[in-house]
Amino acid sequence: MKRETLSALIFLATIALITVPLMLLTSAANTDDVAITASVQNVGPTISWVQDGSNADPAAGTTKEIQIRFNATDPNGADDFNDATAEVNITNGGTTLSSHTCAAAELSGSMESWLCNITINYYNTPGTWDITAFIADGADQTSTNTTSDFTINNLDDVAVTEPSMSFTGTPGQTNVGASQNPIEVANTGNQNYVTVGVTAHDLSGGGDTIPATAFAVNISNSADGQALADASPVVVTGSTLNRGSGSTRDLYFFLDVPSGIANTSYTSTDWTFDPNTS
Repeated sequence: MKRETLSALIFLATIALITVPLMLLTSAANTDDVAITASVQNVGPTISWVQDGSNADPAAGTTKEIQIRFNATDPNGADDFNDATAEVNITNGGTTLSSHTCAAAELSGSMESWLCNITINYYNTPGTWDITAFIADGADQTSTNTTSDFTINNLDDVAVTEPSMSFTGTPGQTNVGASQNPIEVANTGNQNYVTVGVTAHDLSGGGDTIPATAFAVNISNSADGQALADASPVVVTGSTLNRGSGSTRDLYFFLDVPSGIANTSYTSTDWTFDPNTS
């Protein structure tokens, strides 16, 4: 073969090797779309802190509002919290008191704080109460924390429903009952009282005296009672007064009017009722 012919064939072959693949790539290629998905899983909240070791004095004869705060974090962001599910309970024995409102405040992009209000009663058991804090997120995943406690302090208090007692009799008359009988003593604190004590004082008027010993007290409507004493407490037998809603004790008072005293009014203003826990 001539050299000129061989050179021409080699040139043509080289051109073919270059152009044919390019023609195939540009004329035969097809495009397609591929869908890409990424699934981000929900992560539940975590209660990271609960107020611990706080305490409150109950209010005698009524209720009192206390507040307990807790914080929680959510990796999905603070907006993922379901604020309506925030709750705090305090428990002692078989009694549980639950929050009625919880106000939320965002602390950071992933943390919120709740201040919860609980109503305690004057008769609630004094001592340590266990705290349970609860929160859920938008996917109903929850977190509960039971690591803290709260203390209700002692409240030692009674109330006498009648502001005064009056007796009407004649000299020498016995077993004159108080017009206000029975005198109701209410336990307005959170202590259990074994007995109630009454401290009486002599009555004076018109130059005469009705001694405290002329009065007697009983837990039943009976003239047979315990004699009182001047300026000295007398423990009323059987006058147990435990704590609790509406816990009361009725006491009945009687007077043996001394003979030979003046026909006038006799007064004393400082009789006291003292409960005893032992």
